[in-house]
Amino acid sequence: MSDLAIVEDENTAEELPVSLGGVQKPGTTYCRVCAYEMPAAAKKCTKCDSWTKRRWLGMTETTLSLLIALFSVLGTLAPQITKLVFRSSDTRVSVVSCNAQDLTVAVSNSGSRTSAVRDGYVDFLDMPIKSIPRMALRRVTRKECDGSPAVMPGKESQICLRADTFPLTALQELSLDNWIANGTVEVTVNVQESSDDIHHTTERKDVIAAKYVEEWIKGRVSVKKEQP
Repeated sequence: MSDLAIVEDENTAEELPVSLGGVQKPGTTYCRVCAYEMPAAAKKCTKCDSWTKRRWLGMTETTLSLLIALFSVLGTLAPQITKLVFRSSDTRVSVVSCNAQDLTVAVSNSGSRTSAVRDGYVDFLDMPIKSIPRMALRRVTRKECDGSPAVMPGKESQICLRADTFPLTALQELSLDNWIANGTVEVTVNVQESSDDIHHTTERKDVIAAKYVEEWIKGRVSVKKEQP
């Protein structure tokens, strides 16, 4: 009887939640967690701190922004972290100049261990003259490029590579001149890469237009003298 009296009392009923028979005041609502009365426009309960509407993983916009920023930083640092955990060399080669005897190749190592240049070879792509073979390259030392064959991490070294000459007839030389205008040269350098566990030789390549190394190509050609 006493419980019924409490519910039926008009003043007391206004203090109770709607779910218990109370009267909802205009402009108010009740927390879906603790049933505490609060303004209808409120985003959070002032008593239990619950959100009035469900939110994804309960994260605020600030928290989500911080997480996105954190992942962006981790993405930037990932290559550096990988280098620290998985220590190895990472070498690239690029032909930078030439003369009638040698090709000058820049060898850069972006890894975390030392690499070493061994030797290499040159292929003349789509060459119409079948008698021109793949040309072996050997490392030579000159004043203009006295770089060490051992390339330290984060460093670059310039290496000179030389090939023997090969003979051509006068007619073949003319075909060579025509090919140089639009031909392509592929330079391959054999590099010994290193890691914490193993050392292995890897082919590193650079493809360059023949016209940029024309002086070197013609310097490697010896024209056969025609017999009278």
